Amino acid sequence: MDIFPVIQKSMIDYLLTRSEIEGVEVFPRIPAAPRPGRFVVISTAPATGNPKPVLSTRRIIAECWAPKPFQAGQLAETVRGLICDSKYHHIGVRRVNVIGEPGDFPHPTITDQVRWQVTADLLIRATA
Repeated sequence: MDIFPVIQKSMIDYLLTRSEIEGVEVFPRIPAAPRPGRFVVISTAPATGNPKPVLSTRRIIAECWAPKPFQAGQLAETVRGLICDSKYHHIGVRRVNVIGEPGDFPHPTITDQVRWQVTADLLIRATA
């Protein structure tokens, strides 16, 4: 049986170690108020499968939050770079395909902070 890493957890753990976003908290869900000034939410969405039994595709969405638009945008650009670089850090990622470049994506009810978003498909390898 092939067992794949829970890529949401792997990506959160990886981002928390990166000095490029030191001090930025990373969560699996939007935290309750009061929220940190700058934070990232990593979530997953369904993606197309892979015909090889030891490889599979996972789609991740990185929501990058900050008080001001350009701060959120810069955070999103940095997180995009880190996601692309993740294939070199032994977290199970073999290939990264950014399918949604960083862009302003206002939240419908949270208006006191700005959200930018980036979406990527990750090819991951089974660990067992």
